[in-house]
Amino acid sequence: MILSQLKSDYKRIFNSPKIYLSVLGVALLCYISTEKYMHGSEDIYYLLDLLIGLSVFKKLIVIFAALSCVTGFYDDWKHQYIKNIVVRTGKRNYIISKIVVCATISFLVVFIGILLFISGLIVTGTDYSGIYETGALNEVMPYGVLLYQNSFWYVCSIVSIYALSMTVWVMSGLMISAYIPNSFVAVCSPLIFSYLLEEVTAFFPPYLNMYLLTKGSDILGKGAGYSYLYTIFVFALLVLGEGYIFRKRVKRRLENEIC
Repeated sequence: MILSQLKSDYKRIFNSPKIYLSVLGVALLCYISTEKYMHGSEDIYYLLDLLIGLSVFKKLIVIFAALSCVTGFYDDWKHQYIKNIVVRTGKRNYIISKIVVCATISFLVVFIGILLFISGLIVTGTDYSGIYETGALNEVMPYGVLLYQNSFWYVCSIVSIYALSMTVWVMSGLMISAYIPNSFVAVCSPLIFSYLLEEVTAFFPPYLNMYLLTKGSDILGKGAGYSYLYTIFVFALLVLGEGYIFRKRVKRRLENEIC
């Protein structure tokens, strides 16, 4: 039954133009954010590093990530589709499906959108040789070493970390929508949540600092593998925590509705 519900939710997402417009929106935002820094001498890695560090870009991109998937629960609740769905699939399957779909779609929107932008840079002849022009390898550590081994994996590592951080913020919108079923709240709350959590964790040790984790900084000093696995673990833990809170609130809502 869970597979049936997942299939239904994914079909609903991919049949909507919102996901495709969101991916294109991410790619376009990447270009707008870096266009003034493109003078023909910068390489892709410089532009990617610059992009990840732009706070305005980060705040806007989370909106695109949220638009494609975060209002799923609100739509079901508003139009009362949720009653028929829950009767057919069960509360547990419904809730799990909403969490999985929101997490995976928000990740894919950002990941594919940025890779689409990078592909455009490659097509237009931007340097992709694996040599970071600023020369300081430690500036892009711990993943900078991949530039001399496999530059493709460097890009995938940085972009996947960034995309997963956006998933954390988008999942907060899904979580809050269970308390306040409103499309505006669902889409905009990730923006507020990301700002607050980054401000709060700025006072934490580096290995708990959300800004440093998002940028792929060398917070452990143990190389790319350890840093990547640790960062993924922290983000996955936050996503699961948000999913758990969403699950508890939706179950309570459904129980009250049935009563």
